[in-house]
Amino acid sequence: MKPNRSLHVYYAEDVRQEANGQISVIGIFADAIGVAAFPTTFGKLAVLLDVTTATDRPFQKLSFEVKTDEGKILAEATLPVSQLRQQDEAVAKHVENQDEAKIISLRLQVVMAGVTIENATKIRVVVKTEDEEDLISRPLRIQKDNRASVTVAATAEGN
Repeated sequence: MKPNRSLHVYYAEDVRQEANGQISVIGIFADAIGVAAFPTTFGKLAVLLDVTTATDRPFQKLSFEVKTDEGKILAEATLPVSQLRQQDEAVAKHVENQDEAKIISLRLQVVMAGVTIENATKIRVVVKTEDEEDLISRPLRIQKDNRASVTVAATAEGN
């Protein structure tokens, strides 16, 4: 049995790396964004991805897509091998400190500008690795809301 890999995402208004190394996440969306009408354009939409794997099974390949349920790709990237090798360095550092690292976590920031959404939809992140099975995030629903403000909807739904 393969060790578990996981994907956690935060959808937000902005994500940025601070000079001191901290990551600032501004305006996290819980489940949905309400808009006055479609089509709608977001000045900025950000996603913070946290992808984890076991230390004895580092990622050999990693790419991701941020896309709508209709298949429109909003952002995509493939991590170069040099960035993936940072996993090995992180594990070696733990071993050197006589620390037992059990998982590797890669944190990726995606900031998209001028994203136009034509209709109500869901946005998801799909991470592809050397495995046959993709990691798929929880969705962010973009929906019509007559109040024309950002809304938070606490609902349970399947993928």
